[in-house]
Amino acid sequence: MRIEAARRTWEAASDLEAIRKSFDALFDPGEGAPLGAIRSVGGIETERFGAWFTTPQVLFLHGGGYQVGSLRSHRGIMSTLSELSARPVVGVAYRRAPEHRFPAAIDDALSVYRHLCEQAVEPGISLAGDSAGGGLALALCQRISADGLPAPASVALISPWLDLGLTGASYRDKAEEDIFSTPDALLRMSRSYLGRSGDPTDPLASPIHMDVTGLPPVLIHAGDADITLSDSITFADRARAAGVPVSLRVWPGMFHHFQMFPDLPESRESLAEIGGFLS
Repeated sequence: MRIEAARRTWEAASDLEAIRKSFDALFDPGEGAPLGAIRSVGGIETERFGAWFTTPQVLFLHGGGYQVGSLRSHRGIMSTLSELSARPVVGVAYRRAPEHRFPAAIDDALSVYRHLCEQAVEPGISLAGDSAGGGLALALCQRISADGLPAPASVALISPWLDLGLTGASYRDKAEEDIFSTPDALLRMSRSYLGRSGDPTDPLASPIHMDVTGLPPVLIHAGDADITLSDSITFADRARAAGVPVSLRVWPGMFHHFQMFPDLPESRESLAEIGGFLS
């Protein structure tokens, strides 16, 4: 299977740049796929899919453990979500670790969100993200609130990685089931992102610890073989208890952010549901 082959390549790679190139190549939709409009926002590269710039937009934050992943690797999922939601989707090429550690990625996401708020004719920007991008979306919610910016209309999370301390049961119980990610890989990424003195219990780094009060409606999709599944379940339970409208769907047999693989029927069904939620 190409996922397992890619994992072996990443494990054998001698440098991070080789892993980044392999990750991008695995998910690159190839020639003929939609290309978004590239634009710099305060020096941060963004890519927008969808022709209606003035309608409420979706700010998408890509996954990749804060180390890998890019606009290139996530073009397929961003263009699909734009089509299915009938809303512009704006991806952010935020700074990655270890060159730029926590909270650089959050700072970049906030800068782009602020720009979208200033340019928007209609209010109601939504957030979406997969894996680390899901954690980044919830970290952004905290910064948005702290800075007094207009609250997002909704948040869609795909296999969100919300606990950089890896304390949930799924990091043990799903370690052999998840064909995409491993506890060792996530631990390395966590340390790279936080640095030696970083605190994995900081709510901005691990939103599993955040104050969920006042969040907008949240949709979470994860797989039941997903190594980060505990994060989704725990967060959804806490959000419901706080009165946040939240929906969690767990897909039988599916692995970490399976939606990145468009050939899977479960991926197409999941993205259609997420698109409907964002619309």
